[in-house]
Amino acid sequence: MSTIFTIVPRLPPSTDGVGDYSLYLARALQQSFSFKTHFIVCDPAWKAQSEVEGFQVTHLKKRSTSDLLQLLQTDFTETTQLFLHYVGYGYARWGCPNWLLSALKTWRSRSGHQLVTMFHELYTLPGHKPWTHQFWNSSVQQSITKQLAQLSDHSITSGQQYAEILDRFRAEPDYPTPFFPVFSTVGEITQVPIWDDREPILVIFGQAINKRRAYTESQEQIQSICERFQIKEIVDVGPSTGLNLTSLGTTPFREAGKLTIEEIKALFSRSRLGFFNYNTDYLAKSTIFAAYCTYGLLPISATQSDHSYDGIISGYHYWSLGDNDVHSPQQIVNQAHQWYQSHSLSAQASYFANLLMADRPVATSSNI
Repeated sequence: MSTIFTIVPRLPPSTDGVGDYSLYLARALQQSFSFKTHFIVCDPAWKAQSEVEGFQVTHLKKRSTSDLLQLLQTDFTETTQLFLHYVGYGYARWGCPNWLLSALKTWRSRSGHQLVTMFHELYTLPGHKPWTHQFWNSSVQQSITKQLAQLSDHSITSGQQYAEILDRFRAEPDYPTPFFPVFSTVGEITQVPIWDDREPILVIFGQAINKRRAYTESQEQIQSICERFQIKEIVDVGPSTGLNLTSLGTTPFREAGKLTIEEIKALFSRSRLGFFNYNTDYLAKSTIFAAYCTYGLLPISATQSDHSYDGIISGYHYWSLGDNDVHSPQQIVNQAHQWYQSHSLSAQASYFANLLMADRPVATSSNI
């Protein structure tokens, strides 16, 4: 069984999207392709464990070039490839992990081994106020991302816009940067139940801060949606918002709290609608949208977008109050589910397995 040495900011039990993604991918790579993952966790504050779900873990107790380099040169001398899950803020407080870049540059030059980087984030875009740290650190973040892209033998990312930036950084690449929208981290189903056979339930799922924004900024929209689709119950899934709601308008409201994967699968498979308040230009990065798509809920957005990124089209893959009724709910559900299949967990595991076994980039899936 081949071993993949994978660098991450942190892993469960910490709440971390990148950690969840890397752990799900590690499971799929082991189950389907006999790849074993050895994680290197780089957050000193992480609650250290020697194993997570059977995967070996080495904890970097200090974020420094010398500590990581020593680790790579002593404990990982047989490493032929490193798999880096990159998000700047995961490796440095202000999103500028120069220590990580320096260590990887030295390791790369001394070992001659390969670096595979999954760019979950690139850098903070311009436009922040001069008194914010984002304003002052954006150019440094961009420089680090550019150098990492040029250092990496293989670069992958989660969206079309990011891929286009990485292509420019890599200067006339031989192949376009592959991009894969995120997969659901609460399970998947391959055959979706018929929309009309489902119960008139609207699900709102995610972190407390995002759900709170939905209830405070989009309450009238949610009420209109409930009336339009004759919804009988709103179910809140995930950490409590602390708002203590019992209804929205005339529609009863229930806090289900944190559910197991099996409980989520049962609820999502029988419900009709999934509401989200999220920038639709970045839906490819939303695990909530991914979950709605794979379970066959009708994804409903608080806003409508005139743009089409990552193959996601308003009124075709999700619905908002501003959309015309060109497609039936069942059509949108089917189209959203089909869009999801090209970057499901199994599809991404297959791509990475081929990439890690190949001597050069796999000429497939660039993308959707």
